[in-house]
Amino acid sequence: MDLNGICSSFQSDLDFCPDCGSVLPLPGAQDAVACIRCGFSINVRDFEGKVVKTSVVFNKLGTAMPLSMEEGPEFQGPVVPIA
Repeated sequence: MDLNGICSSFQSDLDFCPDCGSVLPLPGAQDAVACIRCGFSINVRDFEGKVVKTSVVFNKLGTAMPLSMEEGPEFQGPVVPIA
């Protein structure tokens, strides 16, 4: 993929729109991938050979500390009056 001729606001990987910075949708059966926010379009062939890796990390049981009401108002969340 050659973005040298394209005047864009961002320099990024193919995961993000070079015009507005939004996350691009995954390539599908269409010939192009279009940004939902600004309409930027890129040929789906530019995604050939790209490897997507994901990982999920779980916290160990018992490591999360429950919030108590004694920690102060900043940890209690918003207050909504009941009418």
